This record gives sequence, C-alpha cells and structure tokens, in this order.
Amino acid sequence: SVWQDLGPALAATPREIADYASLELSRSCRDLEADFTAWAECYARIPVTMADGHTALAQARFDFEGADLGNGSLDVELQMAAGGLIGERLYYHLDAPADWREQAEAGLARAAQNAPGTGRMEAYAYDYADWDALLDAIAGQEPVVTAPEVPYPVNGSSEYVEFVAANLIAGNHYLDITAYAEAGIGTPSFSSVVNEAVTQNPYVLTYGAIGKMWREGERTFGYVHFRDFGLSQAEVAADQEEIRQVVDQAMAEVISEGMSDREKALALNLWLIGHAAYDYEAYEEMLAIKASPDPESQDAFWKEYPHNQDAHDVLVRRIGVCASYAQGYKALADAAGLEAIVVVGEVLELGSRHAWNKVFMDGKWQNVDTTWNDDPQDSGRSATKYFGVTDDSLGRVEDFGWMVGWEFSRYEAV
Repeated sequence: SVWQDLGPALAATPREIADYASLELSRSCRDLEADFTAWAECYARIPVTMADGHTALAQARFDFEGADLGNGSLDVELQMAAGGLIGERLYYHLDAPADWREQAEAGLARAAQNAPGTGRMEAYAYDYADWDALLDAIAGQEPVVTAPEVPYPVNGSSEYVEFVAANLIAGNHYLDITAYAEAGIGTPSFSSVVNEAVTQNPYVLTYGAIGKMWREGERTFGYVHFRDFGLSQAEVAADQEEIRQVVDQAMAEVISEGMSDREKALALNLWLIGHAAYDYEAYEEMLAIKASPDPESQDAFWKEYPHNQDAHDVLVRRIGVCASYAQGYKALADAAGLEAIVVVGEVLELGSRHAWNKVFMDGKWQNVDTTWNDDPQDSGRSATKYFGVTDDSLGRVEDFGWMVGWEFSRYEAV
C-alpha cells in the first residue's frame, strides 16, 4: 500500500517534541546538574515524535551564543537539529559553574562519541526500567523464538505484532525477534510493535510497557518490561480467565446467530454501559499522580489500581476509566467476531486524553465510545449518541501509538 511504501520515510521524519517523554527525561537529567558535563550529555539528544508515531532521540543543539548568564544562573536554549524541528526550543534555567561552556561542550562531545553510528535516530521509551538488573536477570536464559498457542484472541497488523502479542499474553517477555526485526526496509521499530501489541490485545494486562532491542552477533533480541503492579504471573493468568468468563457471559446474553455486525456492535455497547460504571475516584487519583514527580506515589497508585487501564476493571470489577471501557469493548467485539480496534487520542474541546473504539460495520469504520455513552452526569447524552459516528463529528486528534505508524490511516471513519 501507499502507507507501507511511505513507512521508512515516516519513521525517519520528526514531527514534534515528545512532551511527556521529554518531561520524563528531564526528571533524570535534573539530578545531574551538579556535574554540568553529565547534564549536557544527558540533554544532547531529546525525545521527538516521528511521523509514524514512534518516539526517537533527536540531536539537540545548544544555543551557547544566545545563553543568558546572570546572577550566577544560566538560561540555556536547546534547538532541535533534526529536519523540520529546527527552531522548536526547550529552555532550562540552572546554576552555572564558571567554566559552564567548556563543560557543556565536553558533554556534547562525549554524547556524540557514544551515539549510534547508523545515521538513524535511536528509538526512545520512557526508561523507568532498570535495564542492567533486568538483563542480568535473564543472562543465561534462552529467548522465545516462536509464538505460543494461547486461549485468547491475538490481534496484530503483522506477524511481527502477533508474535509479540501472543508472547505477552502468555507472560513471555524475552524474545528472539531476528526473523522480524531484520526483515528489511519498512520494518517498524520494536517500540511501535510493542505499543500496538499492548493496545490492541485486551488480554495483555499492563500499562506502560516499554521494549528494548539489541543485537548479539547475527541475532536480534527484544525484552518487554511491564510496570510493576505487584501481580505474579499466576495472578495475571487468573485475571485473564476472569475476563474471558465475563465475555462468555455477555455473548450468551446478547449475541445470537443471524445478527448483523451493526446489531452485534450495538448490543455490546448497550450491554457494557449497563454492566459497568465510570470510576471517577480512580480518575481523580490518576490525574494527581501523573502530576507528581514522586515515583513512590505513582507506584502506590498502580498497585492499588493494577487494572486501571485494561479490560479487567470494567468487565470484572464493573467500574473503570475510558481505557478500561475501550479494552473491555474490544474484548467483547473480538469474541463476537467483529473487526474492532482501540483508539487513543485527545479530545480537543477538553484538552484531555481519551480512549475509545472503532468498529467495521456497514462496509466502513465507525467510532464507538462506550465511555461517553455511559455518562449519567450529562443528561444530554444517550446510550447511542457516540455509536457509529464519524471522526469529524467527534472533534478529536488521534495518537499514532495505538497502531504501527503507517497502518493507522486504514481506520478513518468518514
């Protein structure tokens, strides 16, 4: 397709600074301000969102000539030195040593020496994982080479995504991806494959998965790290089975032979909003911890709400936020034989993040937002107001991360 042909170009084209990733990076770099050389090395590359949706590290250019040194403090301006992003800037205000410029240039030189020599930008993921400890833990283990048989649906836009998704459902995190990552031009980044595998598979129970890829000789490996929710693999497997039991119950109650795709999609929309309620308490707490730089507060939240972003909350606990509604509806749609996806983006009017679904019915893709269809606080809404609607009518901007970059345009709802 045209989008597959454009895939390599999209993957190499920077679109904008990745705000959340830059914030995450700045938290780790901030601790290095006492060593200005290390600080400059840390900021030598800045996360940007590429046109295919994945995040990569772009070269930064320090504006030394325009730096303002006053009262012992330094205002430093960083410019992106990547394609169309030149001129988009980040500013930092910090205490400066007398030889700040020499130290900064030494840090930039050290970063350049350690940069990948391929000429391509290195993919970036929020690096809350202790990779040294994780890789030490798997030393001597053999990675998984094949996709396991799992008792749940496996979704993916390619065999690569399906391979990763099946393994994550089965609890396998250390993978040999040589057969997929070395497929040639147009191969998506490992991070974008992980993003799609997690987003489009309701039985992958996690939030904040990050992937690391590396080569050893002729083989390429990938490891997918899940945020620590305090759950064992046995507990995750039990939670997956609980989801399936609820899904089977819904199929028995509202899906019958001879129903059209639209009838199935509508029946599942009505069943879900009658089955669950929105978790306003968890939503408010989630906003608070996202604004907090305290890792302990964030860890405490995710251990209190381990399924906040997956299908288990809305289907089993019968209460959840938008991501849980979208994942729950996807699990129901898969079981009913519907072609459906999870979409993530921003509601322009509210300036807030959101998740919903699209379903292929009546020969085209249409939006279904079960969260907004299930809103007792807004009397102007109905159980079907946001069922079968177009993209334009929603007033939203979709992210790229929910599907491998050049695939997402297939799902326009017009």
